[in-house]
Amino acid sequence: MIPLPATDPLRRALDDTAYAITPSPAPLQDIQQASRKLRVRRRAAAVTASCGLLLAPIAVSASHYLKADSPAAPTASQPFQPGPAQVVMPGERVSAGAGVELWLTKQGKHWSTPQGGTQFRSVSDGNAANPGMGVQQEGVNG
Repeated sequence: MIPLPATDPLRRALDDTAYAITPSPAPLQDIQQASRKLRVRRRAAAVTASCGLLLAPIAVSASHYLKADSPAAPTASQPFQPGPAQVVMPGERVSAGAGVELWLTKQGKHWSTPQGGTQFRSVSDGNAANPGMGVQQEGVNG
């Protein structure tokens, strides 16, 4: 945009109109009142935060000393003591409780449950390359 030269009649008319307008005075009292309110709010917030920081440790320590003595926690029951290991013959059925029986053979693991009947899992299922122990879980009612 190119500015108009000072001798241009349109520019002179705009300048005359602009100089004829008197701006209203700034609302200084409103500005001062708003700044006072803001200062008061900030001071109140600072005082409140300071009181909270000063009184928090006292409240925590007082609650420790003033709370009623609670009954001691019940002692833990005796820890589970497993029985001696039981060595069984291949094919010998072992009761695992609640009507569950299991037995091991060369072919794999057999088990029976009241709900599921007799089931079988082959030795070659899954990780035959890595011999070891595993856990199997099956829900039984009772």
